[in-house]
Amino acid sequence: MNPSGSTNNTTTAAEDDEETFAIGTEVTEFDRAVGILEELVLCEQFMEVQNAFFKEHRSSFDDSEENKLCYTEIHSKFAEMMEQHVASKLEANGVNIADFLKEVREQDPDTLCGDMWELLLSLTDFTAFKELMLSVPLPGSEQSESLDLSLGPSVTSVK
Repeated sequence: MNPSGSTNNTTTAAEDDEETFAIGTEVTEFDRAVGILEELVLCEQFMEVQNAFFKEHRSSFDDSEENKLCYTEIHSKFAEMMEQHVASKLEANGVNIADFLKEVREQDPDTLCGDMWELLLSLTDFTAFKELMLSVPLPGSEQSESLDLSLGPSVTSVK
């Protein structure tokens, strides 16, 4: 109320800006899920799981044009393992995976660009998987002890 006893329904320009800013920065469930995924791909445990898998299966691959049946079997195991890892992380944080995947499909493809999306999409892409597997030094080589086997492009936090 103002001094005359009437209610003042006007807001200042600064108050209007604060309201607009608060509305414009509302975090959606999709944004929350993306944040969880970003944390996951930066997680050391996630990298360790991938590294262990690549070290275990690297000797099965050779750099030839022909793809052996075992390549697709190994890739299938990898994709399933990674999908379970991602799904369990999302579910543990209360994300409904079916709703999240539906929302991903509804997004403009241009909004799904960036290192995190490229990394997650490469987890199930056979060609990217084979290239990555071949980039891993064979066990026992000098390079195998010092190489960082983190998948795909570098992903860094912006926090």
